[in-house]
Amino acid sequence: MSSSESSDSSSSSSGSDIGDKAVDQVKQEAQEAQEDADAGQVQEPEEKTLSHKERRKQRRAELLAEKEGKEGGEASSKPEDKADSGDTHAANKPEKRSNWAVWIGNLSFKTTRERLFEWIATNIEEPESVITRVNMPKGMKAHEHNKGFAYVDLTTEDIMNKVIAQSENNLDGRKLLIKSANNFDGRPKPTLPDGVADEKDLSKFSKKVLSTQQNKPNPTLFFGNLSFETTEQSIKTWLINNAEKHHKRQIEQNKVDADTKLDVGVKRVRLGTFPDSGKCKGWCFIDFKNTSQATSALCDSHNHKMYGRELKVQFGQDRSEQKKRKFDKESEKEGGDGSRGGGARGRRDDGHSNDTSRPPKRAKPGAALANAQRSDKASGAISHEAAAAGGKKITFD
Repeated sequence: MSSSESSDSSSSSSGSDIGDKAVDQVKQEAQEAQEDADAGQVQEPEEKTLSHKERRKQRRAELLAEKEGKEGGEASSKPEDKADSGDTHAANKPEKRSNWAVWIGNLSFKTTRERLFEWIATNIEEPESVITRVNMPKGMKAHEHNKGFAYVDLTTEDIMNKVIAQSENNLDGRKLLIKSANNFDGRPKPTLPDGVADEKDLSKFSKKVLSTQQNKPNPTLFFGNLSFETTEQSIKTWLINNAEKHHKRQIEQNKVDADTKLDVGVKRVRLGTFPDSGKCKGWCFIDFKNTSQATSALCDSHNHKMYGRELKVQFGQDRSEQKKRKFDKESEKEGGDGSRGGGARGRRDDGHSNDTSRPPKRAKPGAALANAQRSDKASGAISHEAAAAGGKKITFD
C-alpha cells in the first residue's frame, strides 16, 4: 500500500470518530432535557438584554404594582388601625385660622413684621398677643421685606374693627389701606367734592380724576407740563374762560339757575419761573378761595389741556401734611419710631451735645494754617530776650 492511500484511510477514520462523538453528545443533551421535563424542572431561557427605555418601563410597572399592593393592604386593614391613623392625621392637621382677619395694603418695602406688630399694638392700645398671625410675603429683591401688603389674623371682632379704623394712618412714610380680609370691593370710592350729595351727579371724567388724587382735597391745585410761554395773566384768563363755558353748559342742562353769578375764586397764582429769563418752568400752584371752587376746576376737563399740551392737574399738598411727611421720613432714617435716634440726642449737663453719631465739624479752608503755632526760627523774628542779649534784627526795605 502506498503512502497516499494510508493517509486517506487515517483521515477518514479520524473524521468518523469526531462525527460519532458529536452525535453521542447531542443524544446525551436530549436525554438530559427529557429527564428534566419529566421531573418538572424546565430550564429557563437566558435573560434578554434590555434597553434603557425598556428598563424605565419595567421600573414604572414595578412601582405601580407596589403602590396598588399598598392601597389594597390599607383597605384590608383592621378598624382599630384606621382609628389610630385618624388620630395621627388629626394631630398633624394645622390649627384653624381666625375668622377675624384684615388686609393691609400700601406698605413700604422697608416695613418688617416686627415693625407692623409694634405699630398695630401701639395704635389700638392693645398687647401684641391679640395678633395671632401675620402673613407678609417677601419681595423679589433682597432689600424688600414685603410685596406691599400683608394679612393679619386677630382674636376678636372688636380688635379687627379697631385695626380697620387705623386706615389712612401713616407707617414708615406711607398711608396704609386697611380693610377686612373678606372684603373684595377693590379701591375705595372717590371722595365727593363739596356741594355734591350723590356720586351719580359726577361725570365719568370727574370720578376718574378724583380716584387718582394722592392728596386730600384742599383749596390749592397744582398744574404741571405747562408751556414755557405761560404767564400768570394767561392762566387766569384761561381758567375764567373755561369756567364761563362750564357755567353756560350747566344753565342749558338746568342744573344751575340763570341768575346764579359765576365766581371762579382764584386768589393767587404762584408760577415757577427761571431767575435769568423770568419764563415759566413748566408748573404753577393756584390758590382758590375754598375747596369747592378748587374741586370744580379740577373736575372740568377743559382745565386739563392748554395750548395743545396735556396738563397734570391735582390737589396740591397741604402745608401741615408736608411737614408731617418730612418728619416721618426723618424718623424713618434715624430710628423708625418717631423719636430722633431713639433719644440719643440731647444736651448734657455741661451744655455740650450728647450726640456722638455725628462726625466732627471740618475746619474752614485756611483756618488750620491761621491758627497753627508759629515758630520764631521759622519766621526769622527775634524775640525780646534775644534782642536784649545783643541780637541784631534784619529788615528788608
